[in-house]
Amino acid sequence: MASSSPTRTQRCRGPPCAPALELLGVKMPALVGKTVNQAHFSLPNSTRYVYLNHKAKVVGMIIPTNWKICKQDPAPGAKTPDTVTLTIIKRGETCPVSH
Repeated sequence: MASSSPTRTQRCRGPPCAPALELLGVKMPALVGKTVNQAHFSLPNSTRYVYLNHKAKVVGMIIPTNWKICKQDPAPGAKTPDTVTLTIIKRGETCPVSH
């Protein structure tokens, strides 16, 4: 008989998950060097993202696999917030900001 409880590989979906994740102590993963697409799979679905370019200007529409993360806020190991700020660059470019 199949169990209806979620497994470790299933992702929590929607705003009700944020308080549960906080209680579980979900920490920010290290995202620098990963693609935006990889970051989306590393964080809860309820996470909102702010994308900045290296000049701290908000970036609009992007193709997640074409951009990589140069800097993240909050830092790895911090509590995962509702909104994450990622400084991104196009793949193949060098990150001009310090991590």
